[in-house]
Amino acid sequence: MATAVVAGAVALTGASDRKGKAEFTKITVERINVVNADGSRALVLANGERLPAPVINGREVESDRGRKPGMLFYNDEGDEVGGLIYAGKSGEDGHGSGGVHLSMDRYGGDQQLALYHHEHGGHMETGLSIYDRGLEKEYGPLYEALSRLPPGPEREALAAKWREAGGQQTQRLFVGRPRGISPRWSLPTSRGARAS
Repeated sequence: MATAVVAGAVALTGASDRKGKAEFTKITVERINVVNADGSRALVLANGERLPAPVINGREVESDRGRKPGMLFYNDEGDEVGGLIYAGKSGEDGHGSGGVHLSMDRYGGDQQLALYHHEHGGHMETGLSIYDRGLEKEYGPLYEALSRLPPGPEREALAAKWREAGGQQTQRLFVGRPRGISPRWSLPTSRGARAS
């Protein structure tokens, strides 16, 4: 519906082609795609229902970010390189639940830096995190094979290879206010424990 309204408004101004110009005082849409001259994505701004899944190495990958509105950025090859997502509502316990998350991804991989504020159940965490993770082309196939194996020694051995390939995101630096703790900076150890 919103797309049709915008398309109709453009047509009325006589600017229906991609190189045309149109001026609006106000538009209401569910998603806006900003594209490059070749038609590839440069930026997407959308509500939670229409925000696309992450794209790494030219294909969509699974994500745990859920249905949140936001803005996604893409590199020259059409892969996601970061974005801004947010949400917020009152929980059943009366406490706020939600947050804002700005992330920056490495080429061919997942987020390496995140600036965020999250809160749930009366607890909140605000900070800047730097992560370490490998390239999706190296750990992705291992994860797919891992998901098809039943529990057992073979699965455990493949899981170790997946971790060695950088499949497990590791936090290397945190500066901010952890949940229930005073503001601090920390350098997590290789096992994920925080050393401040």
